Amino acid sequence: MVSDGKYVYLWMEGETKGYKMSLDVLTKMSDSVQQQYKSQTVDMKKQVDYACNPWKIDSSKFVVPTNITFTDYTSMMQELKGGASASPSTTVIQGNQAACSQCDQLPSSAKAQCRTALHC
Repeated sequence: MVSDGKYVYLWMEGETKGYKMSLDVLTKMSDSVQQQYKSQTVDMKKQVDYACNPWKIDSSKFVVPTNITFTDYTSMMQELKGGASASPSTTVIQGNQAACSQCDQLPSSAKAQCRTALHC
């Protein structure tokens, strides 16, 4: 996953197709979802044990790949967020179901990785 400041791009290693979503839309959705699912999010204040090693900056790791075809999911995410009759929890569940169904379109090796990443 990488962001260019406008979009977030997501793809699976070895695949030629990926997804992109507006960073603004994701941020707005994240704020409302975070409150509802607070107990299921990662506690960023929790102390963890880790070790850092020096790394020479490799700018190529932060560039949107040109050999991947990205499908824009921004409008789908806005529709899910804007569902007037849906409660926030219903909207999140529907959004997750839509994302999970996209995982099913991937080859089996990537499908499992995608479903795990999205908690399907």
